[in-house]
Amino acid sequence: MKQILFVLLVTTHSLVLSQTKIEFERRIPLDSFPEQARKILSVLPPDLKKTRYFEESSGKQKSYEVKFRYNSKHYSIEFSEKGELQDVEINVKKNSINPSLKKTMEEPFETNYTKFRWLKVQEQYNYNGQNTEKRFIQEVLQGQSCCLPFYEIVAEVRKNRSYFLKEYNFNAQGEKLDDRVIDPESYAHVLY
Repeated sequence: MKQILFVLLVTTHSLVLSQTKIEFERRIPLDSFPEQARKILSVLPPDLKKTRYFEESSGKQKSYEVKFRYNSKHYSIEFSEKGELQDVEINVKKNSINPSLKKTMEEPFETNYTKFRWLKVQEQYNYNGQNTEKRFIQEVLQGQSCCLPFYEIVAEVRKNRSYFLKEYNFNAQGEKLDDRVIDPESYAHVLY
């Protein structure tokens, strides 16, 4: 009986951890970025502020990210391990989202939790290959992207007297794509 209980406990713990987002970032110099990513970044305007470069690991995946401020907005551009452009994200305020879209995105929170607070909201422009990488980045920075943004929301939620962090992903129509628990150790870098 004790062996069965032990196996059940280990299995349950493993399932919970497998659904938890665990990311680690470490700051690196630009010359540690893949060469292909550095070529793409040459399109960035010279007047960026607070430009920082990161190597990010999430499980077995590794990626590279540059974060900066431009025209009073916080941006991040993510590349694969090989230096291929993945997406451009912009931190936005909750109130800047279309009210009907925001209401649709709030439904899963209102349905599943007794209390919630959005900590970070990002518009996410996924690179689709229709334009060159450089052109795609320029269009997003100029607010002229032809593709609609997806949304990533990090929220503190409460359920049954327990508080925890969740990350939700929504499509351009506000429909929930997925959600997962965020490991508190990842908390600091996830908020920017």
